[in-house]
Amino acid sequence: MAETILSIQGVTKRFGNCEILRNISLEVEKGEFITLLGASGCGKTTLLRIIAGLETPSTGSVFLRGKDITNVAPNKRNVNTVFQNYALFPHMSVIANVGYGLKVRGFDKKNIEEKARKYLSLVQLDSFERRYPANLSGGQKQRVALARALATEPDILLLDEPLAALDLKLRKQMQADLKRIQQTTGTTFIYVTHDQGEALNLSTRICLMNEGCFEQVDTPLAIYNKPESKYVADFIGDTNIISAVTELEFLKANELFARLITPAGTVINKYDASYKRYASLYISVRPETIYWNTDKSKLPDYGFQLDGKIVNHHFNGSFSRIDIETQNGFVFTASAVSGRNVIPPAGTDVYFTWSPVESVLVNEKKESRLQGGI
Repeated sequence: MAETILSIQGVTKRFGNCEILRNISLEVEKGEFITLLGASGCGKTTLLRIIAGLETPSTGSVFLRGKDITNVAPNKRNVNTVFQNYALFPHMSVIANVGYGLKVRGFDKKNIEEKARKYLSLVQLDSFERRYPANLSGGQKQRVALARALATEPDILLLDEPLAALDLKLRKQMQADLKRIQQTTGTTFIYVTHDQGEALNLSTRICLMNEGCFEQVDTPLAIYNKPESKYVADFIGDTNIISAVTELEFLKANELFARLITPAGTVINKYDASYKRYASLYISVRPETIYWNTDKSKLPDYGFQLDGKIVNHHFNGSFSRIDIETQNGFVFTASAVSGRNVIPPAGTDVYFTWSPVESVLVNEKKESRLQGGI
């Protein structure tokens, strides 16, 4: 059975009259890569600081390996943090920076050097041990900070937007390195970011936060394909959110479907019992699931088609996005693979549809979020 390494139980944090976290609970298993994802001000950094011991919750408890550490000092819990600004000592060499935590803990010089070199090798900086931070690039500084945090072999490594200051290409390289290092060491990572691409790429589970609560806690694949609220669907990736009213339920090939009235026209969606209890009903349709063509006869037959005009084209390198405006002014975004699809000019009439099983029913808000927690 998997070992629970961190347990957060009913944590609330207030600063004066402002409630930053609201009844947060989470169980983290050993070896997981957990990402706290959300917009600025959602509470993700505050939660990270509570795990680190840099903040104390107003109510609730934090357990590490079954021990209550809610009021334990940061230096007394086996948790390390990698900060966005690296926090390296400028007067120390790379190897001295990496070995600093070991020195503070009373390791002898030989062990310090052995461990420091081991983790410098892990972050691929073997030949940089005698350099100083001033002579390193941003990516190299980040690797040194990571090696230093790992050298003391913490139960949990906390990472507070560590790649935010790097350029796009280096950020992607560091993502690959973080994933490799986490899998190699088996260390539990808890990572804070507002970048959904990082979260989808790195995580075993994502905790998507909104207004101090967990909107959804799930695997990247589940959060992308099965969002539990309108907020999740809209925050993760690109999507088309359409309000809808159920008109009719019907059977098709032994599956239950529903005909929905939307601002863009009548569509078909796989039936969900939630249709009857949702006050604010929406469906989420990802751009990559939409089939479009200037010839309606070339579209797959899903029982409905919408029509409109191309109003915009966004080139994004390997793929493109096209905006299609329906007659009543609703704009859909669809995607196309660059080089395979010839994008017609603006003003061209097009027809489009999607599989009823690929769109997702979402509520205005996840019901349980009203009480906080998951």
